[in-house]
Amino acid sequence: MWGEYVFPAFYQERGDGWTPQTLSLWQDLESVMAFAYLGLHGEGLRHGAEWFEPPQWPPYALWWVANDHTPTWREACARHLQLHEHGASEQVFTFKQPFGTDGKPVAMDGQKTKQIAARNATRLAGIPKAG
Repeated sequence: MWGEYVFPAFYQERGDGWTPQTLSLWQDLESVMAFAYLGLHGEGLRHGAEWFEPPQWPPYALWWVANDHTPTWREACARHLQLHEHGASEQVFTFKQPFGTDGKPVAMDGQKTKQIAARNATRLAGIPKAG
């Protein structure tokens, strides 16, 4: 779906078969932030310093995608490299320096993020655990 699997130019393959990459589409910034930092994924991230070496590049890159466009791994790597080399802009950014769909800097809606995280937790609580 995302095209040929490629890596950012700064990524050093270690030959261990482990490639820490994700490419996903989200409705808004608050939804991905709620998932990344306030749910189960966030619990894992809190152990990052124990499990991973400090990255020499941004750990993620965010950008807006048109409804009729499917991003590719190659595009994601180019955006990630752009963020690494030039910092946040309207083309690629981070949660600390987010931009809106209009290309202007925006502030994250913390209340909305917490509401989405609470809704996600409620939904997860209703899913039977694998046994």
